[in-house]
Amino acid sequence: MSTCPSWADPATSCLNAYIKREYAVCASAGQAALATNFLPTVGPVTILALHRLGRTAEAEDLGNKLLLRSFGMNGTFLMQMRLIDGDLEPEQCLQNQNDSVDDTSTKRDNECEIYFYCGAKLLTDGKLTQAFRPLLLATWADGAALERELANADLRTVRERLLAAGEFSVDGIDREVERILAERPSSRTKR
Repeated sequence: MSTCPSWADPATSCLNAYIKREYAVCASAGQAALATNFLPTVGPVTILALHRLGRTAEAEDLGNKLLLRSFGMNGTFLMQMRLIDGDLEPEQCLQNQNDSVDDTSTKRDNECEIYFYCGAKLLTDGKLTQAFRPLLLATWADGAALERELANADLRTVRERLLAAGEFSVDGIDREVERILAERPSSRTKR
């Protein structure tokens, strides 16, 4: 008979709460999960939730602690943190990964992650129009990354806010989706 590790329930709660836009629950559950184990997706998502709650100092402190614990992750967590901090552009990360990663499925997962963290940062900063493109591209990346579901949640938020603000009509959003997908760096189609 197997039992789940102590961090599994809070980690799942953290990610589900993020998708539901319950950022206080996400932050609390994420911190509980991270207290005993380094969890690559839960860490950045908890940091994003803390930022969205206006708890920037707490987010930065958690980020610094997690950076110290992430040794041996081949730079993935550092890249995620730099995207969240706005220090890297997605295209720069994608070019670097194309030069260093041979496995196609890993590249596809990384593409989804890169676009998600960039778009999530822009949404957190209130830059809705700029967040739309990377979040949309994350949802269309062919990888199996969990970040696709997180990007879908953030993309819904962006769409709702753009429509509510009158910045786009439904038709305008549909045209923007078509334009972005036609210009995307990858010629792959959605699965």
